[in-house]
Amino acid sequence: MSISNSERKKTKRWAWIMTIAYLILFPFLLMLAFASVMVFDRPNTSIVLGLGLIFMYFLMPLSIPCTFYLVWSRYVQGDYKQSRRYYWIPVYVIGAALISFALMDAIEGFL
Repeated sequence: MSISNSERKKTKRWAWIMTIAYLILFPFLLMLAFASVMVFDRPNTSIVLGLGLIFMYFLMPLSIPCTFYLVWSRYVQGDYKQSRRYYWIPVYVIGAALISFALMDAIEGFL
């Protein structure tokens, strides 16, 4: 099966766009992750919920280098469809983190 040249160009263009966007986003997410230890400044935060929040905050910036590797390694291998799927990993991780934060806040409200 022959991969069209336009598909390769489209994948490469979007890979560069996502790489630049995530490079801009990375320092802010990393600062947020390092600031997440301040969750224990609230006196009613339990150790388990606090550590869960910190873990989720650190998953957000850590997903970005993983995405770079997956996107570009699949691109080099010629697996353009899979490469395009990996563009969205940080978005999914950030969405899952936000949902987890809401759930943890709701659980903490009940305790």
